[in-house]
Amino acid sequence: ASAMVNFSELALQPQGRPVRKTRPDRPLARTRTESTSAAPVAASSSEAEPLLTAAGTQPSPAPSASFVALLDNATAFNPDTQGAVGTNHLVVMLSSQMRIQNRSGGAISTVSLDAFWGTLGRSNVFDPRIIYDSARHRWLTAAINNPGTSNAHLLFGVSQSADPTGSWYLHAI
Repeated sequence: ASAMVNFSELALQPQGRPVRKTRPDRPLARTRTESTSAAPVAASSSEAEPLLTAAGTQPSPAPSASFVALLDNATAFNPDTQGAVGTNHLVVMLSSQMRIQNRSGGAISTVSLDAFWGTLGRSNVFDPRIIYDSARHRWLTAAINNPGTSNAHLLFGVSQSADPTGSWYLHAI
């Protein structure tokens, strides 16, 4: 199966209440409380010209700077945290959701992992992976759905451009 999804349009749709996912071969994880001591860094003003490096990209924050990328919402057995940094964006994936941020840590949009892969008719998605191909300026993501069943699929997606908030080509094998 193949489909195309626009992340920004998907982020505007109501996500509904998250459903707790379980893997058939593993028990539920205990819910834990998250520390909220680190507040996310606010997105920079859109009116100001962004500071660019010689390579034409925004500089990374100083090593002493810190921000929360994406907290686990306790709807998946294991968060399976993944992240990648591109020219202008940071993409964070957990087994429950996917967030796109600017390089300063400001959240641009967040969608559930099931909603992202839902255009392929897939749900119960686990073990996401994300990388940025700096040679081709594309985002590559992979995941699996329905693990341990006869209806399991390998899910693979490629962004149409270097902007992860745009359209993605999605495939289920």
